[in-house]
Amino acid sequence: MEWLTGAVLAIDSATLHRFIYDQKFDTAKDLSQVNISGNGYLKNFPAAFNTAENIYLLNRRVGDKTVKYVADLNRQLLWAEINYADWSGN
Repeated sequence: MEWLTGAVLAIDSATLHRFIYDQKFDTAKDLSQVNISGNGYLKNFPAAFNTAENIYLLNRRVGDKTVKYVADLNRQLLWAEINYADWSGN
C-alpha cells in the first residue's frame, strides 16, 4: 500500500442495516477480520471491538484500489478505507 484514505460515518440503525443488506456485507467471524490499517489515526472513533457480534465487513477491489468497509451495528458506525497501490514497489 502506498497510502490510504479513510472515513468514519455515524448512521442511524435502520439505514446502516439496509446498507449492509443491500451491499451484501459478510458477517465478521472473528475480530482479526476487521483490522483497519489507519486505525491509529482515528482518535475519536477507533475501530475497536470487544466482540464480533453485529460487526459486518465488505472488501472490494476498484481498479488498483482496495476498499474495505466495516459496519458496527452496536455503535451505528461505518468505517470506510481505501488503500492505494504502491506502484513504485518501495
